[in-house]
Amino acid sequence: MGIFNFNNGKTDLIIPTPSEMLNVDQFLRRTTHLGIGTHPDDNEIMAYNGISICYDKEDRWFTGVVITKGEGGTKEGPYKDLTNEELARIRHDELLKAAKIGNFLALVGLNYTSQELKKDRRFDVRADLTHILDTTRPEVVYINNLFDAHDTHLSAALRSIEALRDISPVFIPKIVYGCEITESLDWYPEKIQLDVSMHPEVAHQILYIFQSQSENNRNYPHATISRWESQATFDRANKYGPKRISYAMDLTTLIKDKGIDLEGFIQEKTQSYALRKIRNLKEML
Repeated sequence: MGIFNFNNGKTDLIIPTPSEMLNVDQFLRRTTHLGIGTHPDDNEIMAYNGISICYDKEDRWFTGVVITKGEGGTKEGPYKDLTNEELARIRHDELLKAAKIGNFLALVGLNYTSQELKKDRRFDVRADLTHILDTTRPEVVYINNLFDAHDTHLSAALRSIEALRDISPVFIPKIVYGCEITESLDWYPEKIQLDVSMHPEVAHQILYIFQSQSENNRNYPHATISRWESQATFDRANKYGPKRISYAMDLTTLIKDKGIDLEGFIQEKTQSYALRKIRNLKEML
């Protein structure tokens, strides 16, 4: 729905389901759950908990933010001869279809390149995310986690944390989740279980829409659902819990306390994991 005037001048604000909207800010303020994904299809993987919570609720609404255009995705099979712009358009269409099926309130495509996110326009990305957070004022936010193996995901996590720290303390979300995509957080000592078992038919549909990313010999939809189910099975604390779970870091304290530096935060979490393992091994000696 039109072009929203952010720093890059190319941001798309899409309302998947037609709605009478007298004021954009008031409409977006209905957002209760916000996902900040790096690429098209990231929110559907990492923030499905929020999508499913809001799916059939009249007082719960999910808004998805996608930072990059996704034009740098792998091109194989029927996509191998496409230009970057052609692939970006296909991924945009996939996003819109998923947002409609997932009953999103809104979808914001910032349309930066990965290089712009990581370096060239990182301050613009940060400012745009701050503006979105100031406008939507969500209760729950899903971002990438700090241990993701994908450099662009890590950059998105950093820009998201910076933006969350920039907003007024009054509007800081109740909880900020750092979610898994590239790697599992099953090892993380303080991992949070997110229920992703609700509306399984919706999960299947929105994940399998992104065919442009499943033609590179990597079936991400199948892998995502398999991970959710295997984690629910192998997690000994989830014996009687949901049949599908994803894991997340609780980053809320990091947002609220700007005195906590990222290096110290990461060292604390990794050291606690190592110490726990060492303690367990010693008990077996």
